[in-house]
Amino acid sequence: MLSAGMGSLAILGTSNPARSETPAPELVPTFECIGITWSPAAAKSKNSVAVHYREVGHKTWRRALDLWLDNRNAEYRGSIVGLKPGTRYRIRLTQANTGTRVKTSVTTWTETRDWPIGEVIKLPARSTTRLFIQEGGTPDAYKLYEPAGDSAEIDVQLRTNASVAIAAPYVIVRGLTLKGGVNAGVIIGSGAHDVVVEGCEISEFGVENELGWTTGNPAGVLVPTKQSGVTRLVIQANDIHDPNGDTNAWTESRPDVSSSATGFHPTGANGIFLTETKGNNVIRHNHIHSSENHYFNDGIGGSKNDSKKGAPGRDSDIYGNRVSECWDDGIEAEGGGRNVRIWGNLLNNVMVGIGHRQNRVGPSYVFRNVIRTSQFDPNSPRDEDRRGQFFKAGTRFNTRCYIFHNTIFQEFIGNQEPDGSSWGIRGGAKNLVSRNNIFHIAMVNQNAYSIRNAAANCDFDYDLFNGAIVASGSQEANGILGTPTYRKSNGPDEYFLTGSSLGVNAGQVIPNFNDGFSGSAPDIGAFERGQKPPIYGIRKILISG
Repeated sequence: MLSAGMGSLAILGTSNPARSETPAPELVPTFECIGITWSPAAAKSKNSVAVHYREVGHKTWRRALDLWLDNRNAEYRGSIVGLKPGTRYRIRLTQANTGTRVKTSVTTWTETRDWPIGEVIKLPARSTTRLFIQEGGTPDAYKLYEPAGDSAEIDVQLRTNASVAIAAPYVIVRGLTLKGGVNAGVIIGSGAHDVVVEGCEISEFGVENELGWTTGNPAGVLVPTKQSGVTRLVIQANDIHDPNGDTNAWTESRPDVSSSATGFHPTGANGIFLTETKGNNVIRHNHIHSSENHYFNDGIGGSKNDSKKGAPGRDSDIYGNRVSECWDDGIEAEGGGRNVRIWGNLLNNVMVGIGHRQNRVGPSYVFRNVIRTSQFDPNSPRDEDRRGQFFKAGTRFNTRCYIFHNTIFQEFIGNQEPDGSSWGIRGGAKNLVSRNNIFHIAMVNQNAYSIRNAAANCDFDYDLFNGAIVASGSQEANGILGTPTYRKSNGPDEYFLTGSSLGVNAGQVIPNFNDGFSGSAPDIGAFERGQKPPIYGIRKILISG
């Protein structure tokens, strides 16, 4: 059973509640998740809302996390995760103590080969002219752009804002090689919705100044400011790498950017950058990486960090991505946070793994991610580098963020000190719920996590950690102090615990988030023994068939 100390985690039930037909909940699906928003009467903390779901045609109901109640507007919100694409689900919501119950249904997005294709535009092997898409398709006939032969390269040679500009709905751009955009490889603007960018190689975007720095904040895929109506973007299986110029680290001063009390904020290119879209976006299985002197600012990010929309937008997913070479955040998902799910990503050679400050709406879910090498100062020996943290928290808003089953991995090379994160969670956040995470930090004299807000209302338990914890209230009653050990037979992207490791069969059962565990209880960390490892980075998805 989950702790009843945090209302939305508690497994509460009602006996034979009466069925109510109103009000209907709002259900927003993606490929593998469903976002739920519901505003029944008597929305109070004592009246929790239980969530059950089942596939249509199946009789067994399964439990998900209770919805979280936002007391600011008397609205329940939450998500169901780990679903099958292209599948219809029945959803049952039951409000405790009132007898209110609703049943409804929704279908997740179809995965592959069933998206309707209308006109197909075949592109030549090489072009130096921007592809500007102003006329799109329809829901029953997407407009597809792809190579006429084995490949199609568009290199605009820094003469225009992007290699591809999309200002139309129901468009698929697939399998292109894109270079030389001043602001982006692909720029998505007003009028664009239901757009897929898949299987593209995007590089050499942005402008390098005379000092070698990237000017401004270009991106491989960019939604710039003041673009209305952008929603339901699918950005998947792209190889985004090596922008023009470099990003400064926090320790590197730049004459063209402003300093702060803590140094110079990194300024440079981003892999994917979304600005205040309408949400319902999916960013999955991209490989964002670079080489020396071509680092990114953020791998996946956006703005505005303090807005109710933020990035990636409401009811959105970021998963299966491989992100590296970032002087700030591997993934920055800030602002909004309403039913935002971030899972199954591998982060390496970044300062912060996941930045999630200013979560204004919530709830958000961060689960089963892995961070490897963290770095802060490019001029410091690895043994002496202060490094960064897995999760950057900090908000003044009474929202909710769930952090489940993540792993901070420490890589040892010979006798050298490990080079993973120096902190697990750091910031002034409120309302964080942490379960089943491995907070294995590089320097045991640092804090495994530190939540500085004295009224943080956080709930941490069942985590495995090797440093001190600094947080208000009573935390980690069932936590484990120590370090994990991993199977030597692991592949380079596998982080399964040995059978004798701390954390084995030591986690807490979390409905919908660790169903199907083996043993007496779930394993702590991102990997469950006996299950297949996730696929990080590019995989062949190709929606358009």
